[in-house]
Amino acid sequence: MSKRFTPNLSAVSAGIPLLDDGSYEFSIGEPKAFARTTQKNGIDVELSGITVSFKVVEGPSHINKNIPQSFYLSNEDAQPMIKQFLMAAYGFGKVSEAGFNEQFSNGEDYAYDAETQEMGEVWRGLAGKRILAEVVSKPSKQDPNQMQNRFTWAPF
Repeated sequence: MSKRFTPNLSAVSAGIPLLDDGSYEFSIGEPKAFARTTQKNGIDVELSGITVSFKVVEGPSHINKNIPQSFYLSNEDAQPMIKQFLMAAYGFGKVSEAGFNEQFSNGEDYAYDAETQEMGEVWRGLAGKRILAEVVSKPSKQDPNQMQNRFTWAPF
């Protein structure tokens, strides 16, 4: 016998939750690789990267909620912030970038395959790590009427 379940979807947001501004502690979930094609100015553009879900451990809002974050590695302009995230996740501050580069010097450490979900060590080692972030809400570059969170990452 199945039980009837009646969710109230009018009480939830259809989008990614917008965190209140402030200092947060997150627990990092399992990374998932993605690849897809989108249209930009009538041209097919390949996007790929890693999506990670962060559980809010401490902060001004959304305690115990999971917040997805996609890292678009196919976008070279995004790579410095992705590296800042990875450095912080592995306990490296901005001034210790050389140590991070030494630990993860092999290009295979960063490899990922969206089809097989095979990933290099830098991605596989993220799950369960703790990380800190200063979060600020700013208008989206694509749509100034839509707010989105910007993260400045720091080691736990």
